[in-house]
Formats: sequence, structure tokens, C-alpha cells
Amino acid sequence: MIKADSILAKDFPYLSAKIHKDYDTQILEDAKGKLERQNYWSLGAILLLIISVISLILIAWKLYKKESDIRKKYAELEERLQTHQSTPIFSYENIPQQSKALISKDVFSDLAEKLKEFEDSKKFKEKGITLPQLAETFQTNTTYLSQYINDVVGVNFNKYLSTLRINYITELMYNDSKVLGYSVQGLADECGISSRQNFSDLFLEINGIRPTDFIKQRKKELESGVISLS
Repeated sequence: MIKADSILAKDFPYLSAKIHKDYDTQILEDAKGKLERQNYWSLGAILLLIISVISLILIAWKLYKKESDIRKKYAELEERLQTHQSTPIFSYENIPQQSKALISKDVFSDLAEKLKEFEDSKKFKEKGITLPQLAETFQTNTTYLSQYINDVVGVNFNKYLSTLRINYITELMYNDSKVLGYSVQGLADECGISSRQNFSDLFLEINGIRPTDFIKQRKKELESGVISLS
């Protein structure tokens, strides 16, 4: 082949140049294609890496913001629990005139007394309480009871009952560390709410934080308190 190449170079210089040109061009084109493919995959890898890094940063930022919001909501809830704000006394004179036309002062006073006993004795923890049932227990009618709760508490009966239950279990979770070991369903059962999901949603709506997040923050707080005392 070397001898043939020398003959070609000596006797057929044009043909030799042509062969080398075509051969070398093909090699260069193959090399160019290979480099282009390598550059393409390298660029793709770089873009994938950039996207992955940006995604991780966004995920980390969202987790940080979520955790920050949870700590803030917990701090606000804790402040509310520690202040123990008493319920303001609402007199008959403060209710709207149209309500006075419906409820007499004696009925108003009777309902105020019976609802206070209902709250103090924690009877709201009983499952399945309805407005008609409670009205029957109070020996009154649903219209009077519903109107009283709307005027004095400012919410309907269902919201009133849910708030009593969630406030009760929240204070219990905050003050009794053993309760922090309850399951979400166990917490729901303790305050008279049948559904685990309904309990979690109501806890979030009233307290601004999920019960699981509250438990996590309270445990951290108690653990840090133990460490600081030791």
C-alpha cells in the first residue's frame, strides 16, 4: 500500500491529491459530526443540571417558607393560649332590636345560663350533638337557641360547636404532653369530632395550622426546654 501510494504520488499526482482530499474530507466531516454530537449532549447535560439546581432551590425555598409560616402561626396560637382571653359578657341590651322582638329578656338569660353550663361541663365533647337535640335539652326551641348563638357568639350553631371542640383540644394538647402522643383520630375522638379529616380541616381553619404541625412544634419546644434546663 505504501508502494502503491508512492506510485500514485509520482505518476498520478492529480489522482493522489483527489484521493487524499476525498479521504481527508470524510475524516474531517466524521470528526466534525462527532464533535457536534458531543457538544449537543454536553449542552443538554448542562441545561439538565441547571434545571435540576433551579428546581432544588425552588423546592428548598418552598419548604423553608412553609416551615417559617408554620412557626409563625404556632407562635400566634401559643400567644393566644397563654393570654387566656376571657369571653366578653354580652347583655340583652346589646342584641339587635329585631332579636329582642323574637327573644324575651327572660329567655335570653335562661339560654345564657344553660349554655355557660354546657361549655363549663364540656358537654360539647359528646358526638352527634345537633341544634334540635340541644334545644330540647335546654327546654327551648331551635329558633331561640339559634338566634341567641348568632347574636352573642356571632356564628351559626355548627361553627359555635366546632370552635368549642377545637379550642378545648388545642388547650389540652398544649398543656398535657401525653396528648401529643395521640393519633389525629384519637384527638378527634377526644373532642367529639367523628371524622379525622374533618377534625384536621377544622383545626387548620380555626388555628391556622394543621394538628400534626402543631404537635411537631410543641414537641420541639418541650424538648428544647428540657435541654436548656439540664
